[in-house]
Amino acid sequence: MNPFREIWFNTGNCIDYFLIKGNQRSYVDELVWIQALFFGVILFLTVEGPLKFFFLIVYPPSVVLVLRFLFPWILFKTGMLMNGRGTKDELRMIVSLSCIPTSLSIIYLLVAILIPGEEFYTYGGIDLLVWIFSLRILIVGVAKIQKISYVFALMNICVPSILVTILYLVLRY
Repeated sequence: MNPFREIWFNTGNCIDYFLIKGNQRSYVDELVWIQALFFGVILFLTVEGPLKFFFLIVYPPSVVLVLRFLFPWILFKTGMLMNGRGTKDELRMIVSLSCIPTSLSIIYLLVAILIPGEEFYTYGGIDLLVWIFSLRILIVGVAKIQKISYVFALMNICVPSILVTILYLVLRY
């Protein structure tokens, strides 16, 4: 099964396929690196000043640490409050699968860089579409893994997201 094609409209079947131990692919786990590097490059292109190289050197590994280890661990712990039955490895797979819609943004960025003209990398419509599909994959995946309803899966995703945002704000300010 090709996750880049199936995750968009057969989300549940694609998640079920990759949760079977024999069907797990190592390249799916590495999608987090692609997303982190992509956002690092975008920030590198849009930010001016001394922090410019920070986004290429420090930002991607820190995003990978958050998406590969911290976010699945927090999802696991908050899922335990809702009697969830998922494991950290399964949640890590779901977070990696939710990075697939970022490929749409990567394609747009490549086209925007290759076509000469004004360097303008903000694109609201594609960002919204990527965000909706990523959230959809997370909700369906967490609901399947934790064996909870979609409402509880949304709560299971929002609580860690709020905690990570608070951690970010504390570290930033």
